Amino acid sequence: MKGRMLSAQEILDERIWPRVTKGEGCWFWQGSRDPEGYGQVKIKQLANRPLRVHRLVYELLNGLLLPGMRVCHSCDIPPCMRPDHLWPGTGWENTRDAQVKGRVRMVVHTLKQPRQRRMTDALIEQLQRMYATGSWSCCGLAREMGFSPRYVQQVIRGERPLRRVVVA
Repeated sequence: MKGRMLSAQEILDERIWPRVTKGEGCWFWQGSRDPEGYGQVKIKQLANRPLRVHRLVYELLNGLLLPGMRVCHSCDIPPCMRPDHLWPGTGWENTRDAQVKGRVRMVVHTLKQPRQRRMTDALIEQLQRMYATGSWSCCGLAREMGFSPRYVQQVIRGERPLRRVVVA
């Protein structure tokens, strides 16, 4: 079989399904798993690195996903390979699904201002005043104001911003 390109069905039949225990519910991967519990397999004709098996199964059966898309589990079981338990989604959709199911704590960002703000002279003064009180860290101010901690640190030191908005 060396040198011959395998079809999608041959990859499933020869490399995937023999390592899967099919049950009434989930179909469990019995091969190698990554540290997060997801099945992994190395198929040199596809990639020179281990691939997550649930994504490979989904793509072999449904076609390639767009960059940035993930293959999520409706059953929330990482080694599950059952095709009808797999669905395409973004990282946000996967996290939201986990929150709705109660698998992860709901994280609510309570920013005083929206992200992607522009720095104004008044805001620079406000950041510097708040930091000078000693009650605020750069990270705390960054979270509160919607900027990165590094950016806030640079503003406090007077190194930034280069593109300042002047508000009259």
